[in-house]
Amino acid sequence: MGLFDTTALQATVYNALSPLYSDAVIELWRPERDPDSNTMGKVFDTEADCKVQKDSCSQAQRREVGYSVTDVRFLILQYGLALAINDDSRLRFGGETYSIMSVSEDPPRSYWDVRARVMLDMNA
Repeated sequence: MGLFDTTALQATVYNALSPLYSDAVIELWRPERDPDSNTMGKVFDTEADCKVQKDSCSQAQRREVGYSVTDVRFLILQYGLALAINDDSRLRFGGETYSIMSVSEDPPRSYWDVRARVMLDMNA
C-alpha cells in the first residue's frame, strides 16, 4: 500500500460529496479510419455516468495555454468510474456538451479537476 489508500479515500469523498454534486456523462473516444477520405477520426463510443460540480476556472487554469474566458471548471468524482479521462474526452452536463481542455487530479485521486469549453460544433 502506498501513502494513500486511494480506494478508501475515494469512497469517503464520494459518499460525502456526491449528494451535493450533479449528474453528468463522460464520453471517451477511439480512433477510426474514414474509408472515404482515408483519414483518422474520433468515434465517441464509451460513456459513463459521473458526479460533477461546475465552477469558475482556478487561477492556475486561467494561466494555462489556450485558456478562454468562456472556459469553466468541473470537479469530477472518480470513485466507481472504471475509466480515465483526458483532454480528448467530452462531458455532457446541463444540456450542453463540453470539450475537456485540461485535466489534473488531487493526490489521493478522489476527483479530476478539469477545464472545459462548450462545444459549438458537435461534429468536432
